[in-house]
Amino acid sequence: MRKKDKCQGCEDNFYNGNNPYGVTECLRLKTAKMTTVVRASNNERPPFSLKIKCFDCYHEKGYAFLKNYDKITKGPYKGQYCYAGYKSFWERKTNASNN
Repeated sequence: MRKKDKCQGCEDNFYNGNNPYGVTECLRLKTAKMTTVVRASNNERPPFSLKIKCFDCYHEKGYAFLKNYDKITKGPYKGQYCYAGYKSFWERKTNASNN
């Protein structure tokens, strides 16, 4: 499989010969390394579970690619809605009414 085939869906795939300007290769392609990341939609709430293999330079509209997600979720705030310790409005309201 060619390296450019792994760029399908990336916003910079435009530079891999898919343009009218004569640019034949993305500048990041030479140094790109395959990595495993967690793909999270901007509309999705944690915890995220979809792990994919892609290049470290891959980016797509509407998604975040989390490289160190396993380290974040195993920290002191594991099980909460994000690594900053944020809890939703309904959780705070429920906890306040139970006390």
